[in-house]
Amino acid sequence: LNDNQNFRNGFDWTTDFKRTFPNSEREFSVAFQISDTNSEQENTIDQNGTTVDYQEDFLNLNDGLNREYTAQVDYVHPVGENVKVETGVKSVIRRIDSDYSTLTRLGDAPFQPIASQTDEFAYTQDVYAGYLSFTLKMGKRNSLVAGARYERTTIGGEYEENPVVPFTQEYDNILPSIIFSHQFPNFSNLKASYSQRIQRPSLFFINPFTQVGDPNNLTVGNPELDPEIVDQFELSYGAFVKGTSFNLALFYRRTTDIIEGFVTVNPMTNVSETNYLNIGENNSVGFNLFTSRKIGKIGTVRIGFNLFTYDAESTVEGIDLSRTAVVWGGNAGGNVNLPRDWKFDFFGFARSRRQTLQGENPSFWLYGMGLRKEFNKRFSLGLRAVEPFNRTKNFPSEIEGDNFFQRSDFRIPFRSIGISLRYNFGQLDFKGNRRGRGTKIKNDDQKDGGGGDF
Repeated sequence: LNDNQNFRNGFDWTTDFKRTFPNSEREFSVAFQISDTNSEQENTIDQNGTTVDYQEDFLNLNDGLNREYTAQVDYVHPVGENVKVETGVKSVIRRIDSDYSTLTRLGDAPFQPIASQTDEFAYTQDVYAGYLSFTLKMGKRNSLVAGARYERTTIGGEYEENPVVPFTQEYDNILPSIIFSHQFPNFSNLKASYSQRIQRPSLFFINPFTQVGDPNNLTVGNPELDPEIVDQFELSYGAFVKGTSFNLALFYRRTTDIIEGFVTVNPMTNVSETNYLNIGENNSVGFNLFTSRKIGKIGTVRIGFNLFTYDAESTVEGIDLSRTAVVWGGNAGGNVNLPRDWKFDFFGFARSRRQTLQGENPSFWLYGMGLRKEFNKRFSLGLRAVEPFNRTKNFPSEIEGDNFFQRSDFRIPFRSIGISLRYNFGQLDFKGNRRGRGTKIKNDDQKDGGGGDF
């Protein structure tokens, strides 16, 4: 019997200052952001009455604090009519604390901690970056954007109880990008681009907390992971015709030092342990398709689809691994305007099974809908449902190693119904005085973990 309780709270604070200049694209902006998340996890595993050889109960605890500070300065300066220069600096300071423990007992005896799975871990990740890019207009229909970003990352971690020497890591990256675009007369455009980006491991992958799914299945994070480096070439075409927008992109993506879970099974105890490694290289080709259609006064429909290959190889512990597969995903959504200021919203998406070098992770699909009443421009009230006709979601997976084959089916409650309330205070308009992209802080440099799957 597994009883898992989670509590999470947090806040985000963002402050922006922007200075624009009359009759000019010249612009200066400063932004500062704090993001704070606290979490508490308690997982109790009760094996009384089971038929396995051991009858140990487990208590798995993890209290975490994840805080992120971001400061950014950007400056845009036109040079003549055909050249624009953009430059800026950015700093992201991350502080992560994890107080974790695993305890066990036999029968009704009190829980006793397992020393190797109990500690307090402090992790720091500091990123300092600067960029410079040039936009060149070549005639009325062609433009070229070229630039590069320099990033320096410093990492540190230490354990309070474990006598292991604290570890540090530093690395520098120069990340180039170039985009060529051509504007056609009929509101369509063609773009060709190359970019390199970095994906640092998020807390999901680095936390050394031992997560006990059950006594036979353990998952442990790896704080010494390197980042993924992604090189992407892309060719895209976009158009807008009579209320319909359309975009198609073809791409080739090469990822080195890919981060994946690697499962090993102890042949003596049959205990499965998942560790996260920089496991190898992946080469993908694929396409993205998106279209949106406004249907008169009735509403709007949006549809997206992507398909790409998974083609990875690696050598882990002397074992050569390789795997190829085709992965796809799609989404659809929209809204319908009903009489008397009622609105109906709907959304849904589906994703095929994710691939790893050892096998397949669960596929996933989800749908929801909502009905809301707009009483005036300030106030609306609605009802929203997610998976109203399915009580649970199933996540089957299959993993294979040198000495094992593992099939699992993870099932969780998913159906939910909620009330949405919206009220706008005053006459603040954060869009009216903005030119361009608005708030520029967007920290998308971390590889997503389990939360993104749901």
